Amino acid sequence: SDEAAIAAPGGGGGGGGGGSGPTLQTRNVIGSIKGYTLPGVSYPTMNTYSYTSDGNATTLSSFPNFFPGIGSPMYAIASASDETYGYTLGAYTPSSPGVETYTRFPFANEDAATALGMTAAPGRAAGSYFGHGSYSGTHIYIAGGYTGNASNSISKFAVASVPGVTATDVGDLNANRSHGSGLMSSSEDDAYIAAGLNPGYAQGIDKISYTSDGNATDHGDLTVSNTYGHGHTNSETHGYVHGGQAQPSTQNRIEKWPFASAANASDVGDLTGVAQYTHGTSSTTHGYRAGGNPNIDIIDKYDFSSDGNATDVGDLQGTNNGYTGGVQN
Repeated sequence: SDEAAIAAPGGGGGGGGGGSGPTLQTRNVIGSIKGYTLPGVSYPTMNTYSYTSDGNATTLSSFPNFFPGIGSPMYAIASASDETYGYTLGAYTPSSPGVETYTRFPFANEDAATALGMTAAPGRAAGSYFGHGSYSGTHIYIAGGYTGNASNSISKFAVASVPGVTATDVGDLNANRSHGSGLMSSSEDDAYIAAGLNPGYAQGIDKISYTSDGNATDHGDLTVSNTYGHGHTNSETHGYVHGGQAQPSTQNRIEKWPFASAANASDVGDLTGVAQYTHGTSSTTHGYRAGGNPNIDIIDKYDFSSDGNATDVGDLQGTNNGYTGGVQN
């Protein structure tokens, strides 16, 4: 049932920096080298796939290295990327739901993950998973999530203060949002989170400002309601979502919306197949869908320069690559 899948997914201060700060590329809102798939339902290692050439992914990290001191399996991971690190920002593990897996690994030494030593913001339930992350140029933002109920919290922490940082509350989303996958869409000045479970189903697109703390604003709606388990990507000018569950059907659609002004999303193409609990990463030219539930190993990419369908460019290692998060370098 839907309720069972929600309850047990494996079974069923100041502004954060923006327009006058680092460019999109240098602060890694879009990547130029490769994307990473974090551990999924029963595949406890990282995959990485190239942005410069199509092909199958390779396995990088063993589970004990990536999550120091935390047992397997672990999934439903919120994630973010800065210029030099990939971050995990909460995850689900059946033995201890909602473990505080705040870790990061350097892109220059991918097996060397360390704990952030971070304390969650007071307004964010400890142990949230199925959340969403983004990077402003100075701060990591965490929005939404799930701990038996969906959350509307927005919090942030300064990457310069890691380790030992305490996150701060920023504001609230317009609706409770959970069960997206990994990264939010991000522009130079704002992060965007679309749809999600709340514990019904959300359709709206929320915009979170990097330049001033406060509640999210309503940016528009997706074309289909009842959407969750989808991935986010972004170009320099548009946010995208792909896949997900829109009751009663799993989706293959790709939608986009403009950053320049509030507007609804439009349907611009299809993935090569339906997929839910699939994450997204963004290169300078393409959005990537990697994995998904049930038992999907496909890597799709779609072109930001022209609307159209995705193409299958390779496979992940392992077959159970659902409920993953992703980061990009």
